[in-house]
Amino acid sequence: MSEWSWDAPGDSMERTCARAVEMGLPAVAFTEHADYTTWKVVASDFAGHEQLTAFVTPDGTLTPPRLDLDGYLECVQRCRDQFPNLRVISGVELGEAHRHSDVAAKLLDAGQFDRVLASLHTLPVGQQFFEPPGLCRNCQRPRWFGSTWPRYPV
Repeated sequence: MSEWSWDAPGDSMERTCARAVEMGLPAVAFTEHADYTTWKVVASDFAGHEQLTAFVTPDGTLTPPRLDLDGYLECVQRCRDQFPNLRVISGVELGEAHRHSDVAAKLLDAGQFDRVLASLHTLPVGQQFFEPPGLCRNCQRPRWFGSTWPRYPV
């Protein structure tokens, strides 16, 4: 993942390639995040990642921005040109593609990805989606679990 993933703004594809060459690696892969599900968050979810609050509405809904496919592919090509002895593998990590099949299909049709990963970052609770921290805040301890159910701070 590099600066083209919405949740990794400080990373750099070119710096990663330069470091890979320094280390003698034969290849590097960049699987940028393409997420389409919106989910509920709270401010404490962003401890250490405050730049992500730009994608959160006042009601606590996080809406990931779309992957800039053209910019990403141009950067991949620039790195391939700049580091000819390094195999630069392009890729995408599709979040919940099964819930967003139309937009995911368009992205895959438009991109020339060497690798495609599928991910599941959120699960539904009622009519909303939550990542694991939100899931723990929103679940009830089942009676049948007794005292073995872990108690998470909220």
